[in-house]
Amino acid sequence: TASAVDEWSPVTITVLILVILWSVLYLVALMILFLMMPIVSIEILQETKPARLLQLIKRSKRFIIPYFLASLVVGLLVLGGMILLFIPGLLISFFFMFVYYEIVVQHQSRREALRRSYLLIKNNFWEVFVRVVLLEVGISLISWLINKMATEDFLFVWISVFFSFFAGWFTQVYLFLLYKQVRARTKVDTAISLRWIVILSSVGWGLLNAGSIALVAGLGSVSGIHTPVLSGAV
Repeated sequence: TASAVDEWSPVTITVLILVILWSVLYLVALMILFLMMPIVSIEILQETKPARLLQLIKRSKRFIIPYFLASLVVGLLVLGGMILLFIPGLLISFFFMFVYYEIVVQHQSRREALRRSYLLIKNNFWEVFVRVVLLEVGISLISWLINKMATEDFLFVWISVFFSFFAGWFTQVYLFLLYKQVRARTKVDTAISLRWIVILSSVGWGLLNAGSIALVAGLGSVSGIHTPVLSGAV
């Protein structure tokens, strides 16, 4: 209440402000760390000579903002597509699978990385699609078998943990090599349009907004209905 707030001492207010600032800084540092980890992973994969981790981290700083903006745009486009029966969102996500490699390896801007990733997948659609599906099916099948055996033998719990780390790194290496192979034989100097993806995602977001407005209006109309008061002696 207002009276309770007025009774707070300067020390309490100072501690509260420091806790809020520390929480904000912690969240920002955590977000930067999560953005930096995949960037450093790509830097490691493209290195031809051994490099120190601190050098890779220092070099990755310039990619944090483009990587974050690209992730934000891709997330919005994919989410808009997900609203349209889920499948369009998966397709959009697939087309932008190489965006982050274009940013880190080719030093492209966020917009150009989106366009080039779309072109690389579009011109090699079935080859990339089949390989990615086989990779995901293979890893999912092995994980399912290990987890099933882990219910009977505790040793397989540790094997499952080890396999999770191995599968994650193997997937990164596999996709990076697939990107390099596709990139080497694809011309990217042609005009690239993402209009249909933007339109598709916009339709999804439009439906979401329309549904939200209709829901709020419906709740408002229901709350506006007054139940009749029964009059009479009790």
